[in-house]
Amino acid sequence: MSDMFKCKSCGHSVAWKESKKGNRYLAQPLSWSSDEGNERTYWPSHKCVSDPEWIAGQEQREEERIEAAIESGQIVKGSWVDVVKGRKVPIGTHAEVFWIGDNGYGESVGLKVTGESVFTSATNVELVRA
Repeated sequence: MSDMFKCKSCGHSVAWKESKKGNRYLAQPLSWSSDEGNERTYWPSHKCVSDPEWIAGQEQREEERIEAAIESGQIVKGSWVDVVKGRKVPIGTHAEVFWIGDNGYGESVGLKVTGESVFTSATNVELVRA
């Protein structure tokens, strides 16, 4: 069985499945018990119906996760940083982090600076505390 995860739009448990023709599709499990008492599961295509309450709850949990990470001193997506060293991004630049990852040279951060995206080493920035 594929690894289950939550749909980002509606919160239903879904998994990637493969059809008899070999095509991958997003499926939502439907289970029932047969007359003999056997548990059966059917995997129809997931038809997403957005749930505004669930989405709002997800957004709230994400904000809380970001706040907790910032309080512990971690740089995370959505946090604000100041550039303190480096040569590609001007020192003193104040920006929001939109990406964190490894670019092959070590951990880097993607910053939103006045409508454009710039990238620099994570060691070149410091977290701004409110």
